[in-house]
Amino acid sequence: MPASWWSAAGRGKPSRSTTVVANTESGSHCLKVDGFSRSKNLRPGECLQSSTFPAGGHRWRMYCQPNSDGTEGTEGFVSVYLVLDEDVTKPVRAEYKFTVAVKNRLPFFLSKKPPEVPSLTPRVNTSDFDSHGAWGFAKFLKWEDLEKAGYLKYDSLIIKCSITIINEFRPVQVTSATPPPPISVPPSDLCHHLAVLLDTALGSDVVFNVGGETMPAHQDVLAARSPVFCTEFFGVTMERTDNRIIQIDDIEANVFSTLLYFIYTDSLPEMKKGEEKIMLQHLLVAAERYKMERLKLLCQEKLCKHIDGRTVVTMLVLADQQG
Repeated sequence: MPASWWSAAGRGKPSRSTTVVANTESGSHCLKVDGFSRSKNLRPGECLQSSTFPAGGHRWRMYCQPNSDGTEGTEGFVSVYLVLDEDVTKPVRAEYKFTVAVKNRLPFFLSKKPPEVPSLTPRVNTSDFDSHGAWGFAKFLKWEDLEKAGYLKYDSLIIKCSITIINEFRPVQVTSATPPPPISVPPSDLCHHLAVLLDTALGSDVVFNVGGETMPAHQDVLAARSPVFCTEFFGVTMERTDNRIIQIDDIEANVFSTLLYFIYTDSLPEMKKGEEKIMLQHLLVAAERYKMERLKLLCQEKLCKHIDGRTVVTMLVLADQQG
């Protein structure tokens, strides 16, 4: 888009703001325990641990204590912890999320339907880890919830830990230009311009003689709006003729003038209340003659509002003429 247009559209001065962005690194690891039901025999505080795994430039382990970590009030819970398995000179800030997955022993192409188990809410927290420090959840999940939810259907438990290392927060300056004001698009005035074209007769190439009046018009416009005019002006055997003069003897001048107005504007002019009914009747005949379906329907719609005991016979005659 040209820059000159943008300026002309009223571009304002650029606005500036500061966004604080965290530099982060992520990783994840899964601890899978087969034969998990046998872990009930472990004493509180005894743990199952994963192998060391890397995430965010550091080394970690996952600890799972199936019969709680042994602290008061944690009986009946599975406890999980994330351990920073290395020495560091300063604490490592990390967001950690523990989730539980379900194991399906049947291959997916043999399973009629995947196991339906309710979702267990992930546990998320952010902590500063010192050397070999551990953070997690003493009351991660209840045994009874795991059993009821169907996570132990195949006597296997999979715990996933997702880690996001937050290295630092840094400010970033954001510059954005003020958007231009909305542009109001006016409604189409094509019909107005065509009405002016008809009124001024600019570039006209056909003249109708109707009831002693001359009415200039444009063959292209008439042909586009009426298949009858199209055939008359541009039929296979017809040659283009400018300044064509056509005599109209079976339509009154005011009716033909109104017909031309509709052809150019797709609307009807204002009519005097006492003359509207008669004009519509004659326009209906003209619309049928020149195969102008929209004008025909418009006249019929308006004439229906004038039906009464005095006009019903005339309307029936017109209806019979129109088929």
